[in-house]
Amino acid sequence: MAVRDDPMSGEDVTVKVYRWAEKEVASGLINGANSDYIVDNTMVELLQLKGTPTSDYVASSTSFAIRDIAVYFRLNGVDTRVDESKVTATGTTVTISAAPETTDADNIVISYAYTDTDDGVTDYTYYVKDYEVNFGDRDLTEVKVLGGRSYKRRESQGLTECSLTTIKKDVLLSQLLNGDLVRTTAEVSSVLIKSTVGGSSSIGRCLVITHTDPDNSDDRLITILRNVKGATCSFSGGADAELEETITVKANPQDSGDLEITEQ
Repeated sequence: MAVRDDPMSGEDVTVKVYRWAEKEVASGLINGANSDYIVDNTMVELLQLKGTPTSDYVASSTSFAIRDIAVYFRLNGVDTRVDESKVTATGTTVTISAAPETTDADNIVISYAYTDTDDGVTDYTYYVKDYEVNFGDRDLTEVKVLGGRSYKRRESQGLTECSLTTIKKDVLLSQLLNGDLVRTTAEVSSVLIKSTVGGSSSIGRCLVITHTDPDNSDDRLITILRNVKGATCSFSGGADAELEETITVKANPQDSGDLEITEQ
């Protein structure tokens, strides 16, 4: 495998925003014979590598973050992830090769990304001027007890935090992450007015930040943040510059990943 010996240029970075369904209960009989389960929306392939949404890109249980979808058996309120080698997906259908029995699951629940169609828009892609991703640390603390003994304790991993600045072109980016889009036609001049209602609701989102090498479009650095709900947003501008919008979002460590895709 070739190893890059030169840095990527930062001139082509985009962020694409999808909706995210977190552990949606799929429809379909659980009877030991049925293998197909249906979700409410068409699933999206985030990495655009295989042509269909993929449960895992590496055949290993340690590669949990590298996925488009995740499928779970829910039994007595406990969710157990299904072996990725047994899962295929296309459209709104997930197929589990070993049909689950009633002793395996009460429900099949699926996490996946799908396209947002608010306001008739199907492609929420923004050009990024600047971004920074900080993956959470895992602090190690020492606890001392009687008798001179001490124990080391590893804390849970912190949240992944991403801050990115885009060229502001509408109200939609903040709407995608905070509240609902409100639109109406004004009584005068029949102009369309759009705004957002922050805090009234929160819909899970998935952000895919793609850093493409301008010299070879097959070489990419991709950061994926799943199940993002809410963000801090601000925008600024000057007399001789475009308006810029900055958002900061957080995601659980298991819902975030940083991937390098290189032409072989």
